[in-house]
Amino acid sequence: GIGFGYIYTDTLAQMNYTTPVWAGLSLTAGIFDPIEPILADTPSSKATPGLHAKLAYDHAFGDNKLFVWSSVLHQQQRDVGGSGNDYDSTGVDLGARFDIARLQLMVYYYSASGVGTTGLFVLSDDGAGHARDSDGWLMQGTVQVGDTKFGANYGVSRLDHANAADASAVPNLLESNRKFTLGIYHALTANLTLLTEYSDVRTEAHNGG
Repeated sequence: GIGFGYIYTDTLAQMNYTTPVWAGLSLTAGIFDPIEPILADTPSSKATPGLHAKLAYDHAFGDNKLFVWSSVLHQQQRDVGGSGNDYDSTGVDLGARFDIARLQLMVYYYSASGVGTTGLFVLSDDGAGHARDSDGWLMQGTVQVGDTKFGANYGVSRLDHANAADASAVPNLLESNRKFTLGIYHALTANLTLLTEYSDVRTEAHNGG
């Protein structure tokens, strides 16, 4: 489901500090080795590290569990050519998962500027230092019946043009990815799961294609 409700951040080289857990709360903050934008015309220097942090809350009450998290990411994009096509990439997300007996529900939302879509810094700007906004969300629910789990997932990722000039230059820019999935997962043994899934996927461009 990468790009259909969330942005894949890849395996970043990073250094983090995580606080001790207090009443279910924990905070992780750190720096990561910045990566260059993908599918953009603006080359980016790696003069300063990227910054990221995550606040998480984990609580169990009886057989029920609640997990809530929010994270933020920031990286400077600097034009090595000295043309002044610089911009900042910033994103924030919020998610929650509820485990209620055999039922598990999850909701998630992200909003970003200059981060792009599908993968980190993919299509994040117009090549002239103007950041593109993006957002997305997904919902998922599963229910366990004996050794079989039934699930449904729906996710949407959207990407905006940076400005009118960007819309004129790239009318067929990706506008949205949407995916709906139904799945059945049967634990035949502890090490073998049989599954079947059905997905309906649609990708649309800003020009209607």
